[in-house]
Amino acid sequence: MSTVEAPVGKTTSGGSRVLDVIERFGPLIFLVAIWIFFAAKKFDTFPTWDNLLLILSTAALPGIVSFGLTMTLIVGEFDLSIGSCSRSAG
Repeated sequence: MSTVEAPVGKTTSGGSRVLDVIERFGPLIFLVAIWIFFAAKKFDTFPTWDNLLLILSTAALPGIVSFGLTMTLIVGEFDLSIGSCSRSAG
């Protein structure tokens, strides 16, 4: 007689679907919620193209540096010079 066991940590109830969606899309949901909050709070200044370009240009350097560090960690190395490299770049 064979039995089928559920994977460890997974439940089959209907409530787990909501938790799965939150686990998978949680950061995106949080980002949209924060965007809506600040857009409602400062409707005349926050949801403008100038502000969006400012946010993206401010986030560009940390995004590029974190991508490079992620690639270094994926290949099994560790680079301690990340702070000095990012400081000299911008």
